[in-house]
Amino acid sequence: MVASSTRSRGGTALVLMGLLLGLATLLGEGDATALEGIQGKYAIFYPSIELIYYHTDNLYLTPENEEDSNQFLARPTFWVEVPTDTNYFSFSYTPQYRDVQETDIPEDFSHFVDLKGKFQGSPNFRVEVMDHFAHGVLETQEVDPDGELAFGWDPFDANNLQLDFIWEGQKQGADFYGGWAMTSFSRDEPSSFDPAPEFLEQEDISIGIEYFYRFTPLSRFIVGYQFTTGSRDYSMNNVDLDPISGEIIGGPALGTDSLDADSNLVQFGFEGELGRTTTGRITVGYQDTAYDDLPEYWLNDPALGLNPFYGRVSDFSGLVADGTFTKGFTRFTKLEVNIHRADNPSNYEGNAYYRADRLGFALTNQPLGRKVFWSVGGYFQRNAYPDPTDIGFGEMKHREDDYLVARAEVGYHPLTHLNVKLNFQHQDRDSNMPMGAFDFEENVVLFQVGLGY
Repeated sequence: MVASSTRSRGGTALVLMGLLLGLATLLGEGDATALEGIQGKYAIFYPSIELIYYHTDNLYLTPENEEDSNQFLARPTFWVEVPTDTNYFSFSYTPQYRDVQETDIPEDFSHFVDLKGKFQGSPNFRVEVMDHFAHGVLETQEVDPDGELAFGWDPFDANNLQLDFIWEGQKQGADFYGGWAMTSFSRDEPSSFDPAPEFLEQEDISIGIEYFYRFTPLSRFIVGYQFTTGSRDYSMNNVDLDPISGEIIGGPALGTDSLDADSNLVQFGFEGELGRTTTGRITVGYQDTAYDDLPEYWLNDPALGLNPFYGRVSDFSGLVADGTFTKGFTRFTKLEVNIHRADNPSNYEGNAYYRADRLGFALTNQPLGRKVFWSVGGYFQRNAYPDPTDIGFGEMKHREDDYLVARAEVGYHPLTHLNVKLNFQHQDRDSNMPMGAFDFEENVVLFQVGLGY
């Protein structure tokens, strides 16, 4: 029965890809020069669709007994732009259908929405708004972009909203902004029989100001300050009873069901040209994040069987950075280098956060102009945890996870509206925790067919 179902789904995927190729042939032939969408009276419409065959040799990202999986994804995008002389607005909606052949996932459809707006109030003042919403299952990077939650099975919602008030003069300007970000999972009522998701829910509100000075027409210096306040609601996979109220409380991370945090960030940076063929943006800053104290009885009540260490949560204080540099060698060849250092909320026992340090690169080339393209890239990342955990026999150890990711892609534009891509990715997580509990290796092959503007 399983084999028959697999053949049926695979055949459906091939039929859909064939229809896509046929439709592209009808839309246009010749050189692959992208058109400027479908022009309307007041808006520009950019419809597109992408069909993906996805194979992984480790569906659940486990250290042993890896399970292969074949998946088919259909991802149409409906993107509308409304430009005027002084204002701009865009709306993008991408519903994604995912069919995992070897198992059933809780939801087959994910949804992604992006809103952008720029509204010019005067020659020197404008308001910008940006919002990104995601409802997904396996797209865990929307919840935890630096990868402690490498695999998830619970549907979630994530939203990131930012509103900017920008004054910009000829040489200098300022951006006063506010933001709201949240993540939530579908199961909000955990119990010992139905534990909550394996990660945490969070909500953050931030305000900040950024001053910039333009020392060339295409380059500027940036300095800014941001304050963020937020809360983390932890999952309760390890359920305990409050000795005072008798209610179900606790979680694997900190022995409490929620934790508040306040963060201050001072940063400076650069954006623009570094030469005739090099551009980039980098911000470097100092961030201090303080977590509220845990209830006192978690520290000294042995009746709960908790190690007193779990009450001592480390605050984060240190350097953060984010940057991307692009070097163009020829008209069609460029190298991109990325650096990243940040703290992230953690649901690993005894730790309120983990720090991620990453260095990555991507080399892209189009040797035949717009027809053929390829890229190779990858990154190395270390996730480090500030508080040690008991690994047995009284030994305490700080967890460190090393990620190594390598990617390669080759693509071809046979027709104006059509592209075909073949991708390969290898990722390896090596943790210093015993028994290889957090280790995994995965190889992924993707075949993509895209049609649209």
